[in-house]
Amino acid sequence: MRFTNLLLLKPRNPHSLRYFSRSAVTRNDRALNHADNSSVSQYVPPQTGLIALLPRSWIPYAELVRLDKPAGTYYLFFPCAFSSLLAATMEPSVSPLHVLGTTCLFMAGALVMRGAGCAINDLWDRNLDPHVQRTKFRPIARGAISPGKAVIFTGTQLLVGLGILLQFPYQCLWYGIPSLLLVATYPLAKRVTYYPQAVLGLTFSWGAIMGFPALGIDLVTNTDALKAAAALYSSCVSWTILYDMIYAHMDIKDDVAAGIKSIALRHEHNTKAVLSGLAIVQVGLLAAAGVAAGAGPIFFISSCGSAALTLGIMIRKVQLKSTQSCWWWFKNGCLLTGGEKNQISRIPSAPRPQLATQLPSVIIQARLLSSETKAAIDKAVSSAPVVLFMKGTPETPQCGFSRASIQILGLQGVDPKKFVAFNVLEDPELRQGIKEYSDWPTIPQLYLEKEFVGGCDILMSMHQNGELSKLLEEKGVLVAE
Repeated sequence: MRFTNLLLLKPRNPHSLRYFSRSAVTRNDRALNHADNSSVSQYVPPQTGLIALLPRSWIPYAELVRLDKPAGTYYLFFPCAFSSLLAATMEPSVSPLHVLGTTCLFMAGALVMRGAGCAINDLWDRNLDPHVQRTKFRPIARGAISPGKAVIFTGTQLLVGLGILLQFPYQCLWYGIPSLLLVATYPLAKRVTYYPQAVLGLTFSWGAIMGFPALGIDLVTNTDALKAAAALYSSCVSWTILYDMIYAHMDIKDDVAAGIKSIALRHEHNTKAVLSGLAIVQVGLLAAAGVAAGAGPIFFISSCGSAALTLGIMIRKVQLKSTQSCWWWFKNGCLLTGGEKNQISRIPSAPRPQLATQLPSVIIQARLLSSETKAAIDKAVSSAPVVLFMKGTPETPQCGFSRASIQILGLQGVDPKKFVAFNVLEDPELRQGIKEYSDWPTIPQLYLEKEFVGGCDILMSMHQNGELSKLLEEKGVLVAE
């Protein structure tokens, strides 16, 4: 097994760090800080991605609806998909094609209404966003779109959303319109309560109700469907509060300065306990929805079980003091948990389509590390107080991120005697294994006293805000003055 060579692999001691000791980096550190500050002092148009291909005059509107950040659209869409699939198992006459068409309409509606919600939020926050690092370059905050034009654009989106809503059975109109009140009031909630995420949950989870009337099930007359919809809606509310609490941690310092309230501020010191409680409530209510709908064992194993597993991993792995970690889990959590919850099936009392096998679902598969591989990585992680898995060596890094990580550690004054680096390019199994070991998708990766710290983006953020210096000093891994 090639990976066992890691047990014999001689770690690289970064002699280049000696040129960046604290006594010799004043000018370099100033230059780096100047570059960091200048990079965020003015707006830079997108250079890559879908938005970069649009005409320049369209870019502010694409940014206003967060076209480059689809995670919010997924979070709005998934409750619609959950309810459609659950409702389909209760209605024998519904064909898989009908369910697929309904979910496609919901996806279009989620895209439009999420954009409208973002525009309304930015209109409310146009005087607050300039004071928050992450939001100060939003189109309205930077003056690229005037409030008047934003109102007209938002009205157009709402009309398009109404057009999509009219494609559903007419009963959906009466169920859908009340959600607009929640869309409009959410931005106000953060000014008056520490729990605006609860209002967001009530808003984003509305689709958990809509799937039933969309497939012709009358919630007023069908008691079981009403119970299932209520439990599913409540479950999605808990899920929304959970993931938005992680999201809120990205702005926690700026929120204090701007006077914005959030659940992250209210429970800053016991966040993971609150997240765990929300996850338990969410999975319990999801199971209650399955009981009300008459779901079979596959539902409880695949949907409830996988939701519990993915939420547990997310809560354990997310680093709440790291903006990059919170963002990564926020944008990927919707696919991990939301995709797994879409695996809904039922053991029917009479023959009917098995939607779980006929409709596509997101299936996340993980390759488990062997005990031998894990032992090898454990030994590598324990080989020094500071361990970096990188591409190349400290003297000759083979990628920009690895080079930047070495420079950051040097600027911080890490003692070369307490540091080792492992070149993942020497062993493909090490390169893949370390990603699975840390559950982090990129390289380089830094470990401090056998605890995973993060990748290059996290190191850069911690370097800029002073967290890395404080952490390294607490661990006693810096060169003595």
